[in-house]
Amino acid sequence: MGVPCCSFCPGIGDYHSGECATDKEKQEAFLARKKKLNENKQGTPSKPTKPTRRGKHGGLREIERTILKENMN
Repeated sequence: MGVPCCSFCPGIGDYHSGECATDKEKQEAFLARKKKLNENKQGTPSKPTKPTRRGKHGGLREIERTILKENMN
């Protein structure tokens, strides 16, 4: 709408609350921590996103198959 708003407090235009400085410090500290974590992640291998399935096929599917076989006979 063309009205400037503050990124660090709910103020609009020239009307700001006293939270701007503390919120700005919190955001900068968060971004610094995030940057540090991302730098540490660069050296580690990524984990596979596909879950490992163990055992037989899905239990419900197996039960459904046996019910279908019983109903077909």
